[in-house]
Amino acid sequence: MKENESMLAASIVMPAYNKYELLRFSLYALHLQNYPKEHFEVLIIDDCSEDLTPLIDAQWREKLPNLRYFRLEKNSGRSFARNLGISMAKGEVIVFIDAEMLPEPDFLSAHMAHHAGCRKCAVSGGLYNRHVFTHYYQGFLQKQKEKLKELSAQTFYQERFLQALQGAEEAVPLVTEAEIACGKYKSLSYENTYFFNKGIRHFESNFGAFKLSYLAFLSGNVSVRKEHLIASGGFDEAFEGYGPEDWELGYRLTQDGVVLLIDEAAAACHQEHPISKTVFREAMANQCRLMEKHPVLDLLVLGLEYKGFDFQFMHSVLVEADHVKAVFDDVLQLISEMLQSLFVSLRDQVPEKKWRKILKERGYDLEGRKEALRKSGCPHLLLALAALAN
Repeated sequence: MKENESMLAASIVMPAYNKYELLRFSLYALHLQNYPKEHFEVLIIDDCSEDLTPLIDAQWREKLPNLRYFRLEKNSGRSFARNLGISMAKGEVIVFIDAEMLPEPDFLSAHMAHHAGCRKCAVSGGLYNRHVFTHYYQGFLQKQKEKLKELSAQTFYQERFLQALQGAEEAVPLVTEAEIACGKYKSLSYENTYFFNKGIRHFESNFGAFKLSYLAFLSGNVSVRKEHLIASGGFDEAFEGYGPEDWELGYRLTQDGVVLLIDEAAAACHQEHPISKTVFREAMANQCRLMEKHPVLDLLVLGLEYKGFDFQFMHSVLVEADHVKAVFDDVLQLISEMLQSLFVSLRDQVPEKKWRKILKERGYDLEGRKEALRKSGCPHLLLALAALAN
């Protein structure tokens, strides 16, 4: 940095790929922030979009004077784009949001308030993000169309929805900037219940005690000081497509002593858009990549979701594992092996291994170890082992 350039407080890094319509609304919401504009910049990393995204630079520079636009020569993925943003950022704190996020007016102030009192934390509003329909897309899944129909019913948005439904345009705006400014658009929003319905609400008042706190590092809405991102090495660019490159970085940051904080005041609304048909396949491939890079129970335990267990249960498994690892190391190794196998079967779409038969051939006393876990007061490890062995 040149001597005459002053350090900004925050850099908002937004990777973008073919999200022009949604990005315009996201930038308008950033324009409405109550945090002083002279103290933050917005970095748009255009991942070689094929739509009108390159027009954003000229269109928004007046409203966001510290807007900086970078266009990649080839599509390189969100991890590469965010890492470029990290390297180019002038702010002490980097706030990651997606191109389709609509932050509340006090979004940035909420993030920065935490960093003012904590030098080694990451702040997430992502657990509290809502979903919102600001556009109608012909490519919506049926369940998205049904949800939009439900939300728009008996509101003045119903007529716009019905008109869009009958039209031929790929993307039709349903809301206006004025409605974003006054908050009317929220009548087309709904709660994201995924995380809290799966047990995380139990840790809401003491998130630091949560063994899987890295789950809050959601790159659609999270902030951390640049120095910690540089020290960690940033996002792993080996992850291609959808997820979980943010959880992987969050895990490394927590291992380095960064504390994850969550704050509802830092929430945003995720603008709905068509969902790729390859998302699940990409997610499973990247989950396997994550487990291969970090074959530890702290991460492998996420596989228990596919056995019907929630995050609170996974936390309890890890607590019990910490207490008995010296005595039950063989059981923990077996559970880890089973979970790795589970992820591979999901990725490759093949039947799971028949573990009872495999363990019998190995001469492993499964029932004996289950009884020992029961006597040792490890009900969650016992249930996890039983579920994976069946």
